[in-house]
Amino acid sequence: MNLIKVKGVTKRNPREPETAPKYYLSAIHGGQVGVEQLANEVSKRCSLRNSDVQGVLLALMEIIPDEICKGNIVSLGELGTFYVNVSSSGVDSANDLSISNLKGFKLIHLATKKFKKHLRMIDVSMQSAS
Repeated sequence: MNLIKVKGVTKRNPREPETAPKYYLSAIHGGQVGVEQLANEVSKRCSLRNSDVQGVLLALMEIIPDEICKGNIVSLGELGTFYVNVSSSGVDSANDLSISNLKGFKLIHLATKKFKKHLRMIDVSMQSAS
């Protein structure tokens, strides 16, 4: 069973600082899985040695950001696709649009239907405020 714990947190609306904060649910992360642990799990499921899998994962971690920064969409099979998008300030006319309107970049992940189905199978447990 997949279980994610959540807790209540308060957040203010930065656009309306005079209003009272509201309560939101926030995920409690149990830890971080690193390359070594991922490689170990992959090597258990195939004929590659742990060190071979680690080498592949390390190379992949260099290649994926390079490809995304080149403007390419990176597809990781059933995990989905990753690409960069930009955010900018709006202007009234196309003639007024320039690079100075650029606010920043966002990494976008589009999950596949299979991955989304997997996410719907997560159970949630509420952690009491302490």
